[in-house]
Amino acid sequence: MAEITEMTFPFRKIIGRIGNMKYYTRNGKQFVREYKPQVRTTKVTEKEIAHRKRFGIICSAAGKLRKKHESLGRSQDESKRLYSTLGAVYDELAAQEGLSFGADEVVAKWEADGKLKVES
Repeated sequence: MAEITEMTFPFRKIIGRIGNMKYYTRNGKQFVREYKPQVRTTKVTEKEIAHRKRFGIICSAAGKLRKKHESLGRSQDESKRLYSTLGAVYDELAAQEGLSFGADEVVAKWEADGKLKVES
């Protein structure tokens, strides 16, 4: 890490990355260090792929439900409940149908089961 004592750029300091150098400001002083991105050395496992797909479908389903029901999942506690119940619905569908369904099916099953109360 090196401190930059003078910069020729008027009015501003550099923040960000240029080439393999990363510029940042701390306590009003400009610093630079070498940028070394962390590169993954292992392959993505099947379990990780399945978890990412589950997370993506649950997030899509939550977004669709929030568009339909304006007040749904606005508080932090209600949002946590929404995501956990959508996860349970996803798991039920996965046990029945395998992984050949999407957010629309999760939303339909969630609404049919009436998992959370929706105040419209």
